[in-house]
Amino acid sequence: MSISDSDLHQKLINIFVKSNSGRFAEITAAIFAGDIKLAHRLAHTLKSNAGQLGKTALQIAAGNVERDLANGENLVDRNQMEVLGRELDAVLTELTPLVHEVSKESVSPEQFDKIIEFVFSGDLEELLECNDVESLTYIDRLRLLPNSEELVRLIEDMEFRDARDALIELEKNWM
Repeated sequence: MSISDSDLHQKLINIFVKSNSGRFAEITAAIFAGDIKLAHRLAHTLKSNAGQLGKTALQIAAGNVERDLANGENLVDRNQMEVLGRELDAVLTELTPLVHEVSKESVSPEQFDKIIEFVFSGDLEELLECNDVESLTYIDRLRLLPNSEELVRLIEDMEFRDARDALIELEKNWM
């Protein structure tokens, strides 16, 4: 299945806003709690998400925080956090009005069977195995399957390895 660049870009915007609206507070809380590993992972994810949308200033700010949280040490200073907060706010302010909600549709039993066949064809598993953002194209169909919420969340958060495991578990219930 292919997706247009504009459709993929829209999905990336939707996911970025949903996943990163509270990210600065999460990173700050993790640092204050001494959970440097979590703060590092959150900064890394934010850096990657910003890069996918071409938000270079945010990508650099998140990368600086990530770098200074490496090796389990907190070397981040107040200025870095202020820059990160400011850049994230700017990107969220720009992208939030561009978010389009995904509507749930009802499907016939025949359509449902085709969705099951499509989702479990092996293609999605391969995309997840390769950490491919093209896996985002499956989200709308996955939302139509009961018990797929965790899998959708993992794909949206671009936690592809965990998403692959969740897909395999979901497939056991359907096949």
